[in-house]
Amino acid sequence: YQSRPLADIIIPMNKLSSNVMARQLLLCVAAKQMGAPATPAKGTQAINLWLTQNDMRWPGFVLGNGSGLSREARISARQLGDLLMHVYRSPTMLEFAASLPIVGIDGTVRKRLKNEDIQGRAQLKTGTLNGTRAIAGFMYSRSGKAYAVAVLQNEPGVQLGVGSKVQDALLKWVYE
Repeated sequence: YQSRPLADIIIPMNKLSSNVMARQLLLCVAAKQMGAPATPAKGTQAINLWLTQNDMRWPGFVLGNGSGLSREARISARQLGDLLMHVYRSPTMLEFAASLPIVGIDGTVRKRLKNEDIQGRAQLKTGTLNGTRAIAGFMYSRSGKAYAVAVLQNEPGVQLGVGSKVQDALLKWVYE
């Protein structure tokens, strides 16, 4: 079966933060790169191979289940920032950026920074688990300069609102 183009698939996955779609994408990568049957382990192997081929050797990185909705997943803000910079310089940057929710406009960040100068000037993916809060993506400052941003917070209760306030303050600072 021939699927729709990847760019068409990642838009609803990222805009709506579909963990099921993300896991399925990992399994598709596994089958394509490592052969059927697809398994999470083969997906992890394929991703680790791609990272190595692209000079991203990341100590401590653990993919987990492919969706980020995992207590086993491990990535540093620096590693995530390096990945975003790699994407920013790639020929598929526009397709990837189009899949990210636009702050104050759509997806998981539609209610964030609404009616502020920064609205519409950042494309960001969020993540939340009990005791964690994350946001990462691309944003454009008031002067038009592009930035990759990655904020990972781990603290009991951070997902209850304080984490978003800290993230929003940082985003406003980068925007200015």
